[in-house]
Amino acid sequence: MSYLKSFIIAVGIIFISLLSSSVAFAQAALVDDAHVNNSPKALDTNYGTSPNIPISPSGNAYVKFKIASTLPANTTGSDVAKATLKLYIGGVSTPGKIDLFLVTSAWDETTITAANAPATGDLVATTAQIDADKKGKFIVLDVTSAVQQWLGDGTNNTPNYGLALAPHPLDANTPTLVS
Repeated sequence: MSYLKSFIIAVGIIFISLLSSSVAFAQAALVDDAHVNNSPKALDTNYGTSPNIPISPSGNAYVKFKIASTLPANTTGSDVAKATLKLYIGGVSTPGKIDLFLVTSAWDETTITAANAPATGDLVATTAQIDADKKGKFIVLDVTSAVQQWLGDGTNNTPNYGLALAPHPLDANTPTLVS
């Protein structure tokens, strides 16, 4: 089975545009980023200080952004017209796609390991095929639904535990290279 293994450097930036009488934009601050490795020898290893975040069959990457503090007071999910996550692809060893999921519980980049990694929730987005020609380029993912859920309606919201990036399983729509 072939999966994407991509090193994402300069992890990402969430850009948010708001619906209002005057157009407003915000950039969310990255507060945590890490990856985990599910291999038996690395289950308890923390990679929170690693400058690269590999995504491979052996582990997911996790990113968390501070959203609310970068927006005008009382901004709700319905105020968000568009939110995107911009990721830099530092390298591609095996072409594939990346799935982006909501994370379901709290984690911290200094303590997360494969043994204590939070579960993933709803699928937010799947990238287009990422091939070797994407190395050194940015990809942009629509994360509007995630940001809207985190902001909620002012009283009810989904906690912002961040996003998990995982290799997309091989499927009929994933091209493969034949040698």
